[in-house]
Amino acid sequence: MELQPEALNRLMTYALDRQIDALSILTHLKTHRVIEKLMLPLLAGTWACVFAADQTNEDSEPDRALANGQVFLIRTHAYRKVGGHARVKDRIVEDVELMRALKKEGFKTRFLAGRHLASTRMHTHLGQMFHGWARIFAGTSRGRVVPMLLTILFLIGCLLSVYPAIVYGLLTHNMWWWMTGLIHWSVMTGLMGLVWFWSGNSPVWALCLPVSVPIQILILLFSVQKAWKGVIDWRGIPIDLRTTSRVIESNANQGKGN
Repeated sequence: MELQPEALNRLMTYALDRQIDALSILTHLKTHRVIEKLMLPLLAGTWACVFAADQTNEDSEPDRALANGQVFLIRTHAYRKVGGHARVKDRIVEDVELMRALKKEGFKTRFLAGRHLASTRMHTHLGQMFHGWARIFAGTSRGRVVPMLLTILFLIGCLLSVYPAIVYGLLTHNMWWWMTGLIHWSVMTGLMGLVWFWSGNSPVWALCLPVSVPIQILILLFSVQKAWKGVIDWRGIPIDLRTTSRVIESNANQGKGN
């Protein structure tokens, strides 16, 4: 990860001026290989949408919060109040769970776009993406498969379906089908292009959705399999999602008792 020279100063000033207790950002995704450019912005954008990253900034939603551990600022008293990393030591997405714990305790949390402040290079090949994003999706969902299954249905019904619709309209000379499909494709590709743009990558890669979306569906199915089994293998260590969920609930109850 690389921070811009004034990044820390700007983030701290922002947090102090607005009395924010925990602040995290989405960074610029540095991509070099074709597979990185094709997949990483889409996967990161999907994760942020599925788990409602914007709700981190809604103080009225205490149960919704995300974070990016690459850049994560927390006030000392807030960090100590929730038990710090000891509280989330058994979680496979400890950054997300720490932000959730902070918000649950009533602290002011914010998760912002920050590609102008920091950049990160994540997974460099497809194998890493399958295992890395399975950890992120299954861990963030706390082992629940429903969010990922609904995402797969959305990707098939709202993104991939447009391509056979256009082809069908052209083959049958049905103007309504191909014109409607073309409008759908234009809007969809334009909106998805923003995902690449917000990640600091070229929006042109949104033209490759017929390739990237099926790969993403396979990654999500892999995530579902891991979540269903309740075990994620990460860096050679099997982590039980169900056990760690109970650990977090127990820690949360102890925190309330204190």
